[in-house]
Amino acid sequence: MKESEYAEKREKADVPDKFSEERRIRDLFYPRENRETDVIYKHKEIPLPNTEVIKELFPVFDIEHEVALPKELWRGSDYQQITYLSNELQKEVAESENDINNELNEEKLEKPSQVEKNREDGERREAEATKDLERMFPKEEGYAIQKEVYLCNEKGEIVKDPKTGEGRRVDIVVIKDGKVVKSVEVTSEIADKTKQVEKEERIRENGGNYVKDRQTGKIIPFSPGVKTEILRKP
Repeated sequence: MKESEYAEKREKADVPDKFSEERRIRDLFYPRENRETDVIYKHKEIPLPNTEVIKELFPVFDIEHEVALPKELWRGSDYQQITYLSNELQKEVAESENDINNELNEEKLEKPSQVEKNREDGERREAEATKDLERMFPKEEGYAIQKEVYLCNEKGEIVKDPKTGEGRRVDIVVIKDGKVVKSVEVTSEIADKTKQVEKEERIRENGGNYVKDRQTGKIIPFSPGVKTEILRKP
């Protein structure tokens, strides 16, 4: 017998469907899970102001914020109820955000951020490396040391890496007789500089074999064979 024929005969006979009734009882008294959303449903009884009680299945969610409707608004309009609940929820969320911000601010006061510490360590290493190079290449012998210079072409234009679209700024270069005789990248003992080295190689292959003298504005070529060295410091 087809399902439509069975439903028609059941309706005429006014006999409840045994299987539908069992399904209704199961859904009312046993938690079930929505197959599409994985939401758990549980049976709850909710008393109404007119003493009636609603027995239904309701979804169960993890609660981050919860607000309750006061008794005087139980018979209010949808607009009144929604407006009240929305305002209360907004207040609760704002208070929660303030608590989180206060905790974060306290944590910042207790210890400096890792980003700030890394910046300070980087500046310290670069200062130490500059002093070392000044001793090795004294100004009295015609050497000039410059920091934070971009690789550029013979026209002084910054050459971009064809892969990343970025330029390459070298930490320290040593100049003598109009040429770069040493190029240094200062870093920590454990930092991985593979990507920076590969980027510089691509830039050098595309004409980035010069730097602009910060004092004179002249374009200074790299001496043949000079590549940026990685100098590691604690």
